Amino acid sequence: MVASVGSATWDVRSYRLNFETSVPIIDRVYARRLKESCEEDPKESGQVTRESLERRPLRTRGWKSVARLLSPIP
Repeated sequence: MVASVGSATWDVRSYRLNFETSVPIIDRVYARRLKESCEEDPKESGQVTRESLERRPLRTRGWKSVARLLSPIP
């Protein structure tokens, strides 16, 4: 069994601008754990709305803006 960890976007723009990549891992136990983890994610997630984003603390919104400025995308 093979697992792929990383970005699933395989196009030239993503490689050059977004620094995306993936690595295949050939390990049955790891692949099974990764699959189980991915199946659990939707159970722990929630809907993101404009209102929920606007209710985030100012500090959180500020750090997101700083991170966007430091992003390697031109």
